[in-house]
Amino acid sequence: MSKLTKIRLIKYGVTGIVGALMAVLVLWIKDFSFSMPLLAKYLILTDAFTIPGVLLIMFGFLAIIASMEFFYGLSYAFRRVVNSFIPVLFRDHVTYYEYVMEKREKKKSGQSYGFLFITGCFFMVIAIVFYVLFYQIYPA
Repeated sequence: MSKLTKIRLIKYGVTGIVGALMAVLVLWIKDFSFSMPLLAKYLILTDAFTIPGVLLIMFGFLAIIASMEFFYGLSYAFRRVVNSFIPVLFRDHVTYYEYVMEKREKKKSGQSYGFLFITGCFFMVIAIVFYVLFYQIYPA
């Protein structure tokens, strides 16, 4: 197994574990028990898998947007404001162009955040399955 494959498995594994912990937290908050009626179980399970699914998808989109240099202007402006109050924190007189060039040099090449989106979609598919099961037995 190559090093790249191991890294991908670790990314997906850690993200899956975090999503599963979020689902367990929702189950705990909603007092899920196996003695509940089936209708209530499906509803709580739908909620438990929807929340981590939506959060992971949104974090994935945010990470993708942030990696496309979308927030460089905001971070540069914030840095300038902080530098005006505490001048020893950053180098003085850095232009926006120099700031962007520094950020591009520090940025890792080939860094992807698709694992967040894919893991979130996996949780959403599970939530949809429980949602369909819920409406299979929901009284009309």
